[in-house]
Parts: sequence; structure tokens; C-alpha cells
Amino acid sequence: MTLSAPSRTLFTELYPVKSTSIPALHAWKILASTSEKRSIGWKMAYRMRKNLGGHWVWAEDRLVTDLAVTADEIQSVLENLWQVTNANFGQIRELTSDKGWNPSPLTVAEFVAMGLIPDINQSIRNLLKNHRRKIRNGYVERDYYVRGWEFESKPVVSISISSAIYSNYILANLARNVDDPAKFLGLFVRDVTSDYKGEIVEIVGRLSDHRSRLEKWTTRDLMRKRIEEAPDDDLVMKVKASYNEGYDYISSVLQFVVRTMDYSRLNIDGQEALSSLQIKPQLRSSIVQEMADTIANSNLIRNQPISSSQFSTSFKTSHNLSIVPRVRLGDGYTCQADAKTVLRALRNHPMYRRSSDLEGKSMKIGVLNMIGDHPQGKLYLAEIRKELLAINFNVEFTSVERVNSDSQFEMEKAIDKLQAQEPSIVMGFLPDSSNSDNDDADSLYNQLKAYFVKNDIQSQFIIESTIGNKYALANIILGIIGKTGNVPYVLVEKLPYADVVAGIDVARVATIRRSGSRSVPAVTRVYTSEGDFLRYILSERPIEGETLTRDLLRQMFPSKYFTDKRVVIHRDGPWRGNEQGELYKWAEELGSTFYLVEVIKSGVPRIYQGGNVVDRPQKGDSIILNPKEALLVSSLPPHKNSTPRPLMVRTDDKLSIEQALHSVLSLTMLHYGAVIQPRLPVTIHYSDRIGYLALQGIKPSNSEGSKPYWL
Repeated sequence: MTLSAPSRTLFTELYPVKSTSIPALHAWKILASTSEKRSIGWKMAYRMRKNLGGHWVWAEDRLVTDLAVTADEIQSVLENLWQVTNANFGQIRELTSDKGWNPSPLTVAEFVAMGLIPDINQSIRNLLKNHRRKIRNGYVERDYYVRGWEFESKPVVSISISSAIYSNYILANLARNVDDPAKFLGLFVRDVTSDYKGEIVEIVGRLSDHRSRLEKWTTRDLMRKRIEEAPDDDLVMKVKASYNEGYDYISSVLQFVVRTMDYSRLNIDGQEALSSLQIKPQLRSSIVQEMADTIANSNLIRNQPISSSQFSTSFKTSHNLSIVPRVRLGDGYTCQADAKTVLRALRNHPMYRRSSDLEGKSMKIGVLNMIGDHPQGKLYLAEIRKELLAINFNVEFTSVERVNSDSQFEMEKAIDKLQAQEPSIVMGFLPDSSNSDNDDADSLYNQLKAYFVKNDIQSQFIIESTIGNKYALANIILGIIGKTGNVPYVLVEKLPYADVVAGIDVARVATIRRSGSRSVPAVTRVYTSEGDFLRYILSERPIEGETLTRDLLRQMFPSKYFTDKRVVIHRDGPWRGNEQGELYKWAEELGSTFYLVEVIKSGVPRIYQGGNVVDRPQKGDSIILNPKEALLVSSLPPHKNSTPRPLMVRTDDKLSIEQALHSVLSLTMLHYGAVIQPRLPVTIHYSDRIGYLALQGIKPSNSEGSKPYWL
């Protein structure tokens, strides 16, 4: 790999910790009868801080503190916690001092982020109030989050901002007057006395029937005071976050947090909301710097962010990572990887691999029209036929079914009619309100995708505002080609360190009335090292939690495709439990080498391009934090006012971090058909949705197949 520095100036949201200002740290080990030490460890940190003072965090499987305490003091707190009936502190048998321990750079960084910076939380929040934006029936508020990292064996802290929409509607007032409190179920709320957020999953009753219980249950003085002051007719609701069993709250401490799916319920204008949520790179970086200056004034960090001008060799571009932004067609012809260029090339050169299902046959296309008459609708269909004919596909439009998007019955009836004609693919014209990039399971796009998948029908959706768009047309054509079993192109160069690339994910669906989750291994997708799609393997076996068992892992990586191979495996999120160990054992039995790469989407600090005006970075810009971790800009958002969200890429000791980045970035070029380029490589894109649908019984009839139905 080339190690030269980028020619542009890049900088991050990472700031060096002033290690000389950090107090001496001490560690206590927990001996407990539970494997879930992280959860109980953070609860213990909170209790220790409340009972003994000082700062406490959970890191390196230890309680870490800047307070010098005796074993007797620790034991006294522990014995008192054993008496708490609504917690699991009884699982803790003993706390022992780890006297020979020295904190790692990551632990020092996490202690600053999670232990010390909260002391100036109010100052930072007051600063962010200046960047609040009003919208109709609500407002956009800026929040922040900090996180510790290890960069070049030194502790650094990331400072990032997020945006959320809050409703002006006062939940407590609505709750007292609503005829049916069940109308609040499914809405997202926050506790205004803390940072807790979750979904309303149950209406418990009126406060008059629960006041005594709630006053005894709460451990926070502020919450107890709010409960004491609330009227008897205040509604009590159970609010559940994704990571716990949920808690009972009085409605007067809850505020609506508006998600995309809630816009219509809470009367929020979607376009106004989107415009207010977006922050230009220049403004975003300046807000982050304001917060950094505030934290630096407390002598915790240095106020200059990590940049390529200081650490030139740690920053990479797509060129530095040896990414070739070209693709190869069937006769060896190469061209740029953008859709329009590929489509033009396919008029004179064969695609890499043509589906045997279409040999000597017409491509049959059904049409599902959910937008009514459109002045350019017929012309656009004619353009699609023309483009497909130009690349040697005969096209037969079977029928056009018009349906009201508000009627599920009509949708299912129309799909049945289309299916009866055995189409190769169905094109759906959808209103702009159906966002194909929306994670909402109830969105029109996801409903239709579910119906088609369940009925083994390939589908290509076109949003109303896209009709007539020449650039989108090229992506639509490539999407149709790919979904009907053809491979239009592959990478110009094979990944030199792999024979096969695969991706796996676990779809996690939280339960409502208890902790934990039921999960299903979503799918393993298998590609050659040049990007030719080989197979998907879909599991139907639910599991508890997110850890894949030995037997499931072997089912998801069958010997037929993985024997005697060098295999890069992308995991959507971190590896759990002993998954890595089990995969290494399986690889040894197969005579193979598995390279395990984690791709993490959330909580990742941003990268910026410096200059006279701060701008967004380019695709492929990255920073290597240490030999195992890096941040990667894998795609750019469609709106130029937005700053891209990087991925965190983490590798094992068997594959270099540069190679891991190369594998992720290379496979983002294989999303043929996507108008908006996804952040994730094709190996794991959409895998959470595949798993979610499978849990609902919505999946292809075969657990293995060679058509990428998720495109």
C-alpha cells in the first residue's frame, strides 16, 4: 500500500487529551455471577460516584476512579447495594483493588470523556442552545456526545454533535385530555430530567394509583420531587430503550422526540425538518470547536484537532489506499464506476455475466403505479425500454397496476395480479413521501419490499421526483440488470489478499415487556475477490442476544464456498462473545484463513477538508488511529450541505488496517442500481432489514440463492 500523505488538508473531531492534567487512576475488579459485567459495571460506577464522590467509569473490565478509597469503604457501599431490591447488585460477590494496574491510553481517554467532561455538561449545553432552530410545531436542538479513542498510542477524545427534532406539543396536557391514551403508543420520548430516551410501549395508568410505588422506586432526588409535585391525573407510561427492559415515567417529565415516521402524527413538515437538521461542514466544525475550547479551558484536552498537517502519514485518501475507481466489463474493457459511464460502455461491450434465465427470452417487466397520472410517466418507461434494448435486452411490459398507496388491500391485490404474469421484475412508482433510505419498517418502500421479497419477485422502485431524471435513469437500469441475476461489472483488480469476501449481520429485535432480544442471523453474502456475486445464505433460526453460536456460524459459512480460501469477512457491528474464536477454529478445519473486519456505523467522529472554507471530505478519505482501527469516509451524502458520517473499521491481527479499509471501500463500488450510494459495502448493506423481514416470516422461498434481492 502507498503511504504518502494526502495533498489536501484534512482534520477531525479528535482532540488530544492533556495527560499531565489527569489525576492518578485506580482500578477495582468485580467478581460477579453474571457474564453481563458491562451493564452492571456502569450501574456500579454511578452508585460509587453518588455514595463516595469522585469520578467513576467502567473500562478494561474494571471500575476506574480518580478517588483513593479503602477496601472497607468499598465494602460498605457494596453491602448497602445488596439491599436494593430493584437492581441486580446481589450478583456482585466482591470488589477487589487491582493495585498493579496501569491504565491504557484508551482508558485514560474514556475516563476523560465519560468521567470528567460531564462536570462541564451544563456549560456545553448552554453553548449549544445558541444553535437551536425553530420549525413549525417544534424545534431542532443540537446535542453532543464525546468518546474516548486511542490514536498513535495516545489518548484522544472525539467531540461530535447530533441533531434531533422536539415537538412543541406538551405530552402531559395531551395525556390528561385524550379519549384513548393508547394513541401515544409507539411515539418516541425523552426524560427531560436526564438523557434517557425511548419508545412508549405501555400505558400503565394514572399517577394516583402509582405515586407511592414510583416515589420509592426512583433513586434521583429531582425525579422524586417531580413525582411529588405532579397532579393525580398525570398519566404513567412505560418507556423502553433498545438496550433495557424499560421504566415507568410520569407524562409531565416526558417530551416528544420526533422521528421521520412521526412527522404526520405530530404535524411536522418533512422538508422544513430536513433543511433544519442539515449542518454545513463549516458551521458544524465551528460548533465542535466552540465545545472543544470550553473543554480545553478546563485543562482536559488541547484545543487543536488532529489534522494531516500534524500527522500526515495517519491520513489516507482513496489513492493512498490503492483504490482503482474503475470497473471491468465482460470483455475486459474498463471504465469509470459511475452509472452513466457504465451504461454507455455496455452498449458496445458485454456485461461481466449475463443471467441464464434471460437467454433467448424477453425481460418481462410489470409496473405498479402508486402516483397516478404523471406527465412524464409513459415517456420514462419508454426511455427505460430504449436503454435496455441498447444493451441487448428485449423488454416486454406485462401490465400496469394502479393502486392507492393508503390501501394495503389494494397493494396486495395488485401484487397478486402482477405475480400471476411471472415478471422478471416489477417497477414501482412511489410518492416522494416513501423514502427508500428510511429505516422505518412501516414506510411504504419497506412494506412493498417486504411483499415482493415474500413472493419471490424482484423489484425496482422509482420515487416520483426522480421521473425524468437522466442521471437516475442510469442507476435504475443497472438496478434492473443486477436484480434479474446479471452482473454488469466487477472490480478492475481482484483483492490481492483474498479469494472470497463475505458479509454477515445479526438483526436484533428488542422485546417489549422484558429485557433481551430475539435475533436471527440475517444473511451471509458471498462474493469473489473481484466482486462477482456468488451466493446468499439466509438463516431462519432465532437466537437470544446477538452472539452467533458455533453451529450457526458453520451453517452461515458452509464448506462448499469457504474451503481452502482466504476469506475477508465483514461484520455489521462488533463481533460478539466468542464468534471470532469459533470462526478461526472453523477456518482451521477448512484449511482456510479468515480475516475478520468489523464495520461500525454509529458514534463515529467526522472528518473535514480544511482550507479557506471548511468543506466536506472526499470519498475514501480516512484516518488510521492505530494498527487495528481507522475512520473511513465511504460515501458522500446527496445534499452538499451535509457532512458525511464516516465508518469505523476495525480489523484483527491477520489483516492490516490498510487492507481492511481497501476491502470496505472497494466493495462500495458494487452498489449498481443505488441512486444514493450507501455507506456500507455491498457485503453488509441492507442486512439489518433482511434479518428484520426474516423475523417477520418475509424472506425468499429458498434459504440460499444467487439473485441479490436486497438491491
